[in-house]
Amino acid sequence: MPTRSGPAGVRPGSRDARPGESVTLVPFAGIHDSRYVIYFPLAEPERLQVRRAELRATDEAALALHDRTVDAIAAGEQQPESNHRFLGHDTWSGLTDGLRWRAATGWWSYRLTDRDGTATGLQVTHLADGSAGPTRVLVGGQTLGMISPSSDRQGEEISQVFPLDTDRTAGPVKVRFEAAGPATTIRLREVHLVRPSAT
Repeated sequence: MPTRSGPAGVRPGSRDARPGESVTLVPFAGIHDSRYVIYFPLAEPERLQVRRAELRATDEAALALHDRTVDAIAAGEQQPESNHRFLGHDTWSGLTDGLRWRAATGWWSYRLTDRDGTATGLQVTHLADGSAGPTRVLVGGQTLGMISPSSDRQGEEISQVFPLDTDRTAGPVKVRFEAAGPATTIRLREVHLVRPSAT
């Protein structure tokens, strides 16, 4: 997840170089304990301002989600899944265009943590895939909702927020994804326990 500031308190986008200007990079050894993102996008001169605006909007959306996140899992990545007590049957992970995901013809589960009981929703992000089948989402053994596959946005990331019970207690949140038929589930990318936004 992106962070709000780097070693010098720099916000994303504040180091844009204008034509002919340069950007000084900090050696990795000086920032090894910090999260960071570096973009070196290319754009035609007439699209430069539009492209910068698109990148800033993407960064701001990621930062807003980060601020609302109580706990999160990057699906298909070994350490985050291990940290969240991954279990599953007939499931596998994969990589599409550099994006890791998890799918199944069976099921898989994670245990997230909501220490203060502030989470009000479960945000699920998956890759659109017309060949996938419906996927059941369960929290604490109860069906929270279904994710229906989408073929009109093939390969795009789609996010959906499922409201959590308001009388839910603080503590562990067991989340399970399972195939709701014979077809493969959606390709899950991320799961976020989210609280309401501050604004």
